[in-house]
Amino acid sequence: GWFRIVPRWLGSKKPADRLARAAEFADFIVSLVQEAGRDGAPVSAVLLPEAALDETFFSTLFDALLRRCPEIETLVAGTSEMPVGGKVRHGNFVAQGVFVTSDGKRQGVRTIREKHHRWRLERSQIELYQLGGRLNPGTLWWEGIDITSRSLDVIAFRPNATMTTLICEDLARVDPCQGAVRAIGPTLLVALLMDGSQLGFRWPGRYATVLAEDPGCSVLSLTSLGLINRSRLPDGSKPKWSVALWRDDYNSPTEILLQPGHHAVCITASPVWRTECTLDGRQDEGQALAWQLQIDGIDKPRSVKAPGSPAKWIIDGTT
Repeated sequence: GWFRIVPRWLGSKKPADRLARAAEFADFIVSLVQEAGRDGAPVSAVLLPEAALDETFFSTLFDALLRRCPEIETLVAGTSEMPVGGKVRHGNFVAQGVFVTSDGKRQGVRTIREKHHRWRLERSQIELYQLGGRLNPGTLWWEGIDITSRSLDVIAFRPNATMTTLICEDLARVDPCQGAVRAIGPTLLVALLMDGSQLGFRWPGRYATVLAEDPGCSVLSLTSLGLINRSRLPDGSKPKWSVALWRDDYNSPTEILLQPGHHAVCITASPVWRTECTLDGRQDEGQALAWQLQIDGIDKPRSVKAPGSPAKWIIDGTT
């Protein structure tokens, strides 16, 4: 069988309604960025999970961050649409935006690519996410997306610092992109997921460990709270809100928790310089940059709450 993801949490497909909601959502994200930066360093990146937005929402948020948040360097979000020749193509994509200042003018550059592998839903996942009312648990269900182009976007967002993104199953598959990831050795890899709670012993943590050890990427997997809330543990209880998992080559996996009543988690990754060696003994004399998650003090992961009363549809996904 085939299934597809319909982003009903974004509301009506009518252009006027969708634009109004996109603007409201962009205001919400900007308020979170500003709130998170009040007690520490300015926020430099905004990350949203797999299939979170559509093209209207992403482009509206991209423009809002470009205009209103001069400290933001990059935006990464999973989207369900890709612009093609004035129209949109539906599927599963990752869109990335990089913001730079040149000659005193702030500019934004964006890229988008599609997912490399289809999600296969089997009985255990259908039961875990309580999807039996929609999908027959006795059938193997495949994500109904086209796989026509397999590419990898790598962003140089700081001197000596590169970042790439993978979408869910792409993190677990050796082909076709992991060879390129290993050859490039990006300093940061972000995996956007539509998955359950991010725990160190689950599959994202296992596959992140492989890339953290060789070629030495720092890996951040990020999932949607909606899928966590749909999950049920064997005893019927809900899992904890571990919305992200961080893994680097020096520390064990770190679960990043969202506190109830809050809307985002702010994390701090610090650059450290290291010496790396080739198999024949050559060294780079401390020119290798790596990212380590700050887990102590004021810079430890902290939950952030938007000021005021955000719209109900933004918080709970109601249409």
